[in-house]
Amino acid sequence: HRELRAWRGAGETPRCVTVAADNRACVWNARTGLFQRTIDLGGRSIVALDEASRTLYAVSDGRSVEGTPAIAFPLDGGSPTPLWDRIDRVSAILPLSSGRLAVGLRDGQVYFWSPDSGREISVRSSGRPHWRAITAMAYHAPSDRLYTADAGGLIAAWSLSSEAAPIERLSGGE
Repeated sequence: HRELRAWRGAGETPRCVTVAADNRACVWNARTGLFQRTIDLGGRSIVALDEASRTLYAVSDGRSVEGTPAIAFPLDGGSPTPLWDRIDRVSAILPLSSGRLAVGLRDGQVYFWSPDSGREISVRSSGRPHWRAITAMAYHAPSDRLYTADAGGLIAAWSLSSEAAPIERLSGGE
């Protein structure tokens, strides 16, 4: 498959999820390797797996899609849940242990979105380290830090447990 991305989930019935350029997610039994189901992402190309809730999140990168631009798909079946209606130029998403999603945009902004409340918490633009597309995000639970990287090579750490300016630059980028 061209542009294949894959995740392996843990749990009682571990699953593997693959997403290829055809914009369909395939769910596999990680123990047996048997195919379980296909999820049509409907043109939503920014994808992340939340192992804890067994949910696949799929978001539009700013292109028009049918229906809501952000959807949560339960891996075990059931109806997808619409998340937000605004079409952002999303470049990365990451589920956090708090149940929120970290959302990175093509203009370098990062915000946090809560699927439970539908509320978003924006990061102040005056404390923003990124001015290029967010290309990667990782969460480190013991330190409660979100790490973000942009297209220019800048890496920043965000303290999620502090209300103060949450940014520390770890590399300079271009």
